[in-house]
Amino acid sequence: METAYKDLLDEQQKTNTLLNQLVEAQIHKNKQEARHFWLGLIWHSIPIILTLILLWQIYSYVQTQVHIIQDKFGQIQNDLGTLNFGDKIRSLF
Repeated sequence: METAYKDLLDEQQKTNTLLNQLVEAQIHKNKQEARHFWLGLIWHSIPIILTLILLWQIYSYVQTQVHIIQDKFGQIQNDLGTLNFGDKIRSLF
């Protein structure tokens, strides 16, 4: 009877050892999958980030050009308001 318990105990220890190895392998696999997921997410988001930066630069450039044009038109309006329109036309010739 004692040998049966000893055999069962030995078999249980082998099973526990194998289960521990299986759990450690599963933990390692989960870490690798998580790492792969985050690296893939970063890699695939690079074009989106670069596109957004490019669009922001284009928006800023257009906004700057619009402000420059508005300032020029405002300056022309001020000049036309202070000078006589005929004097302005004569100054062009």
